Amino acid sequence: MEENLELLNETLVDRIFEKFEKIPNVNNLYDGKIDDELLNIFDSYKIYVQVLQDDHELNAVRGSYARASKESSYKYIIRLRLPDRKLIQKEERDVINTLLHEFAHLIILRGIDNLAPPKLINKDRSNIVKRIQERFGLGAIPYDFKVDNITTEKAIKFLNYIFDITERPVFAFSIACSCHFDRNEENAQTLFNVNKKYILDYENKRISKESRDKYISRIKDEKIFLFLVQYAVYFLSDRKLILKLDSFMNLIKKYENRFKKLGDEYELSS
Repeated sequence: MEENLELLNETLVDRIFEKFEKIPNVNNLYDGKIDDELLNIFDSYKIYVQVLQDDHELNAVRGSYARASKESSYKYIIRLRLPDRKLIQKEERDVINTLLHEFAHLIILRGIDNLAPPKLINKDRSNIVKRIQERFGLGAIPYDFKVDNITTEKAIKFLNYIFDITERPVFAFSIACSCHFDRNEENAQTLFNVNKKYILDYENKRISKESRDKYISRIKDEKIFLFLVQYAVYFLSDRKLILKLDSFMNLIKKYENRFKKLGDEYELSS
């Protein structure tokens, strides 16, 4: 059943592109021009964006999603937690990235919630639908991962999080989105190849830790997750995980091609 759910998730995430198609000339996610468009899209899905900025210890943008309470006029909630201070430019970009990431989750959750209502189907299928809906209501437990002081346990926990069926298509979408809108002619495959070179060069002592860290600091937005996944997979050197990484890359490139088609359409219409 897990494989079928993965395919369902990938198909549901595809629907985000239908929304992008309705936003004219999306060439830059971070110039403030599409903020109102995104909020209109969220309203159309009855998604409430709750912004919290009262945690003095929070030092990065964080997001989460949930079903709204039955008493609410909204169906879903995106909770956006911000550092309790003026945001720097990177964090302002992270706000958009986080909103899109959580929106992708809710696209999946909405699709799952719209499965045939249990009262309209037989009991056996009703139980299956309930289990699926419960599974996607919970999601995966986030796990922060750093390349320093890496251990087998930490690498496994991180990859279990990224490759979880509720997260895998969303991270693939987020990485593809960052590759497309970074506008530096670096596609996902090029990024993968350069990441691999730096990982291998560092592990084989051809470059210093400072050189590796300088490269990491230059990776923008959600693209950092591809580097971290590659690093964890390399560290564990497990054949099954290598195959999962290949599959993950194929999905990233699939979504990247969807973004490219959108870009071609914008150029033709402009």
